[in-house]
Amino acid sequence: MWLSLEAYDLAVHKRFDVLVLCSGDQDFVPLVRKVNGIGTRVMVIGMEVDWEYSGRKYNMHTSQALLDEASYPIILNTEVDAKTAKGDNIIDGLFQK
Repeated sequence: MWLSLEAYDLAVHKRFDVLVLCSGDQDFVPLVRKVNGIGTRVMVIGMEVDWEYSGRKYNMHTSQALLDEASYPIILNTEVDAKTAKGDNIIDGLFQK
Protein backbone atom coordinates (compact mmCIF):
# COMPACT_ATOMS: atom_id res chain seq x y z
CA MET A 1 0.00 0.00 0.00
CA TRP A 2 2.78 2.43 0.92
CA LEU A 3 4.51 1.86 -2.45
CA SER A 4 1.31 2.67 -4.31
CA LEU A 5 0.69 5.84 -2.31
CA GLU A 6 4.24 7.05 -2.79
CA ALA A 7 4.26 6.29 -6.52
CA TYR A 8 0.94 8.03 -7.06
CA ASP A 9 2.03 11.08 -5.04
CA LEU A 10 5.20 11.46 -7.10
CA ALA A 11 3.29 11.05 -10.36
CA VAL A 12 0.70 13.66 -9.31
CA HIS A 13 3.40 16.20 -8.56
CA LYS A 14 4.83 15.63 -12.08
CA ARG A 15 8.20 14.38 -10.96
CA PHE A 16 8.05 11.43 -13.35
CA ASP A 17 7.06 11.05 -16.99
CA VAL A 18 7.24 7.27 -16.70
CA LEU A 19 6.69 5.13 -13.62
CA VAL A 20 8.59 1.81 -13.66
CA LEU A 21 6.99 -0.96 -11.62
CA CYS A 22 8.98 -4.15 -11.06
CA SER A 23 6.16 -6.40 -9.98
CA GLY A 24 3.80 -9.00 -11.30
CA ASP A 25 1.09 -8.58 -8.69
CA GLN A 26 -2.43 -7.87 -9.89
CA ASP A 27 -2.94 -5.71 -6.78
CA PHE A 28 -1.09 -2.90 -8.59
CA VAL A 29 -3.67 -2.65 -11.42
CA PRO A 30 -5.59 0.21 -9.68
CA LEU A 31 -2.33 2.14 -9.25
CA VAL A 32 -1.45 1.73 -12.93
CA ARG A 33 -4.94 2.89 -13.96
CA LYS A 34 -4.77 5.96 -11.72
CA VAL A 35 -1.28 6.90 -12.85
CA ASN A 36 -2.22 6.44 -16.51
CA GLY A 37 -5.28 8.60 -15.85
CA ILE A 38 -3.12 11.59 -14.88
CA GLY A 39 -0.94 11.21 -17.97
CA THR A 40 2.07 9.37 -16.55
CA ARG A 41 3.01 6.29 -18.54
CA VAL A 42 3.75 3.02 -16.74
CA MET A 43 6.39 0.42 -17.56
CA VAL A 44 5.82 -2.96 -15.91
CA ILE A 45 8.82 -5.27 -15.68
CA GLY A 46 7.64 -8.78 -14.96
CA MET A 47 8.75 -12.40 -15.33
CA GLU A 48 7.37 -15.71 -16.53
CA VAL A 49 9.49 -18.38 -14.86
CA ASP A 50 8.95 -22.00 -13.80
CA TRP A 51 11.52 -23.99 -11.81
CA GLU A 52 11.90 -27.04 -9.62
CA TYR A 53 13.80 -27.24 -6.34
CA SER A 54 14.07 -30.23 -4.02
CA GLY A 55 11.35 -32.02 -5.94
CA ARG A 56 8.85 -29.17 -5.59
CA LYS A 57 7.67 -27.07 -8.55
CA TYR A 58 7.55 -23.28 -8.32
CA ASN A 59 6.48 -20.55 -10.71
CA MET A 60 6.44 -16.80 -10.97
CA HIS A 61 4.07 -15.26 -13.50
CA THR A 62 3.16 -11.63 -14.05
CA SER A 63 -0.53 -10.81 -13.94
CA GLN A 64 -1.97 -10.46 -17.45
CA ALA A 65 -4.29 -7.73 -16.16
CA LEU A 66 -1.26 -5.75 -14.97
CA LEU A 67 0.52 -6.18 -18.32
CA ASP A 68 -2.62 -5.12 -20.18
CA GLU A 69 -2.80 -1.83 -18.25
CA ALA A 70 0.88 -0.96 -18.71
CA SER A 71 2.07 1.47 -21.37
CA TYR A 72 5.29 -0.51 -21.70
CA PRO A 73 4.97 -4.17 -20.60
CA ILE A 74 8.31 -5.98 -20.49
CA ILE A 75 8.85 -9.63 -19.65
CA LEU A 76 12.43 -9.67 -18.37
CA ASN A 77 13.22 -13.34 -18.99
CA THR A 78 12.09 -12.99 -22.62
CA GLU A 79 14.46 -10.06 -23.11
CA VAL A 80 17.36 -11.89 -21.47
CA ASP A 81 16.76 -15.12 -23.41
CA ALA A 82 16.28 -13.40 -26.79
CA LYS A 83 18.80 -14.33 -29.44
CA THR A 84 19.37 -10.64 -30.13
CA ALA A 85 20.58 -10.23 -26.51
CA LYS A 86 23.62 -12.47 -27.03
CA GLY A 87 26.73 -10.37 -26.61
CA ASP A 88 24.72 -7.36 -25.40
CA ASN A 89 26.82 -5.63 -22.74
CA ILE A 90 23.77 -4.44 -20.82
CA ILE A 91 22.25 -7.93 -20.61
CA ASP A 92 25.62 -9.53 -19.86
CA GLY A 93 26.19 -6.97 -17.09
CA LEU A 94 23.13 -8.27 -15.23
CA PHE A 95 24.91 -11.51 -14.40
CA GLN A 96 27.96 -12.38 -12.39
CA LYS A 97 30.58 -14.51 -14.12
